[in-house]
Amino acid sequence: MFKRTLIGFFAFSMYLGLVGQTGSLQVTGLLRDGWKPIKGCVIQLYSQGALLMIQVTDVRGKFNFTLELNREYQMVFTAYKYVTKTVSINTKVEEFEIQDWSFWFNLDLFPEIPGIDYTLFQIPIAKIFYNPTWREFDYDISYSEKIKKLGDKTLEMVKKERGKHYLYLAAEAEKEFRQKNFIGAMDNLLYAGVCDPYNPYPAEQLQTVFRTMLRTNSQLKRFLLLHELGDSCLREHAFNKATVFFSEALFLFPKSDFTQFKSRLADTLSQRFDNSLYRARRFEYYVAIADKYIGQKDYLNALYYYQLAGDIFPMDEYVFKQKRFILSDIAQTNITNPVLEFRKLVESADKHFSNSNWDLAEKQYLQARALNPNDQYVAIQLEKIQRKKTLFKPFSFTPESRDKKFINDLLGTYDKGITQEIHEWEGKQVLRIIINDGKSAWEYLQIKSKTDTVYYRNGQPITKQVFKTETGY
Repeated sequence: MFKRTLIGFFAFSMYLGLVGQTGSLQVTGLLRDGWKPIKGCVIQLYSQGALLMIQVTDVRGKFNFTLELNREYQMVFTAYKYVTKTVSINTKVEEFEIQDWSFWFNLDLFPEIPGIDYTLFQIPIAKIFYNPTWREFDYDISYSEKIKKLGDKTLEMVKKERGKHYLYLAAEAEKEFRQKNFIGAMDNLLYAGVCDPYNPYPAEQLQTVFRTMLRTNSQLKRFLLLHELGDSCLREHAFNKATVFFSEALFLFPKSDFTQFKSRLADTLSQRFDNSLYRARRFEYYVAIADKYIGQKDYLNALYYYQLAGDIFPMDEYVFKQKRFILSDIAQTNITNPVLEFRKLVESADKHFSNSNWDLAEKQYLQARALNPNDQYVAIQLEKIQRKKTLFKPFSFTPESRDKKFINDLLGTYDKGITQEIHEWEGKQVLRIIINDGKSAWEYLQIKSKTDTVYYRNGQPITKQVFKTETGY
């Protein structure tokens, strides 16, 4: 059955139905600002005041939680410079209705504009519950209509002011950039992107700011790296580590409003986190991956993920039997612990790959493939290395060899940002730097011999000063 309802300022729509017999509620949805998906929103799932887990929305703004029945939850939606909203979910059902259910809704967020009162949104904007009359999960219509009436005036004020605030922030960002206050420019552009998510200017200018930061000095590079590490820890629920990374970034640039937001968020999550539900979901995730590898007869990877699942719940009978079956099947190999050997090779190869040492990475990936020919990750990494090696033309550093196709290939092969590679060529040491801003790419070469050092940009000779200025090396 499909059912769609629009509720004023939080565009709430839903789909629900029975899907199984295990007793849970699958909550899925999209987070948007108007028709624009909101990426990077931290959605927190609480029960009885304890944080159970989080999800960070992807480019589609999508989220998905599996909730136990007969329990009360709160989902809190938090994103930089957006008004935080909460949805209350009560999964209590009648005893004869204990089955698997699904519920889908869209939620709209809007920017936090100075001078507007958002006190209303400190309470849940919607309540979801099992409706015994309709024998399905639904939202409390009367409550939602009340919240809508109270919030209509706030929404009108936001619509009226967000355009003006965008112009102010864009102008401030431009001024900060001219004054080489890149952190201030970054904060204002991020905020401007919230006020007008349809305008491409903030995102495009942010890329310019990031490129400049990467080239300017090591502190700015470290600041961006600390943010990447902190975000990675948030997604992995390592909130204590995330707090450390964001605090260190804040120590470098105390006035960064965006970093203050991330630091406060990580600290709050760390204090409230109860990892029981997260552990259960990770266990299910590892078992599902292991089962998939079993179907592909990839026993080494299957054993690896069963071991991860067993580390979470050592007494699980199914995982124990699966591990015993695989170990008996591979016991005839000459390697004492093939899983450990395979993982060590892959981890070592990954380190060489991240350091752009293609030769050593390729050698160890090939050794890993010899142990486990069915591993798809190793096959993909080897293919990437071949592509990158093809794009390094050591015998022809001429403008003709760096044609439009070559540059487009760089753009499609290398990640956004700056990539550094080290190569040996005819007794000379070659430092190769690729700068990819998402729209175009540049290849810089420093070729050092015993007698001299020469520099190139896309095959054209350049001076040492230009090389240093444009690459930051």
